[in-house]
Amino acid sequence: MTPGIVAAEHYWRDGHMWDSGWSWVGGSFVMFTMVAMMTLAIWLVARAASHGANAASPSNENRARSILMDRVARGEIDEADFDARLRKLD
Repeated sequence: MTPGIVAAEHYWRDGHMWDSGWSWVGGSFVMFTMVAMMTLAIWLVARAASHGANAASPSNENRARSILMDRVARGEIDEADFDARLRKLD
C-alpha cells in the first residue's frame, strides 16, 4: 500500500471520522435540522395554499350583500327591508 492510502485508512479507523464518541451529537443535530426544515417547508406551502383560497373567496360582507340582493330579486323581501338589513351590514 502507498503511504497516502495508509494515512487515509489510519484517519478513518482511528476514530477521527467514526466512533469519536461525539459523532452522534453531530448526526442528531443534522437530523433535527433536516426534519425542522422539511416541517417548515410543508407549513409554508400549506399556509400559502390556504391564503390563496381565502383570497379567491368573497368577503362575508359581499356575500351577505349578494344574498340580500338575491332575496329581493326573488321577492322574499321588499326594498325597505333590504335597505334596513343593508344598513345593519354597514
